[in-house]
Amino acid sequence: MLSGRTLEQVLKRCELRDAPNGSGKQYLTTRETVRFLNRVGLHLGVWPNWGAENPYCFRDDEDFSVAMTCEGLEKWPALLCVDSRTLPGFEHAVVWCPERRLVLDPQHDEAQPISRYRVRAWIPVVPFADDD
Repeated sequence: MLSGRTLEQVLKRCELRDAPNGSGKQYLTTRETVRFLNRVGLHLGVWPNWGAENPYCFRDDEDFSVAMTCEGLEKWPALLCVDSRTLPGFEHAVVWCPERRLVLDPQHDEAQPISRYRVRAWIPVVPFADDD
């Protein structure tokens, strides 16, 4: 979604891994995602951390919507790591669309409100040179 490419185009250039829980589902690793985005001119920025023990995770007690607005994060496209609903204990990647102020999730046909997700990491996406 971030790159404007179809899923078929992405899969031609990336390697999928089998989920370790034996579910038969496949996923794109963070490393493969970063490599692909770099090849199409997008760079993942440094993501914010408001003091959680895990540097890539927001605390359970923080009001994410307030933190997001205070930091100005809602103004930029971002890759979000959220708790997976289909694979408990795993994370799922979705995209923040600042124009629509909604989440684009490959598991849903329609954009979703941010309140439907438990955000673990918010990674801004910064464009640079496009190689295509």
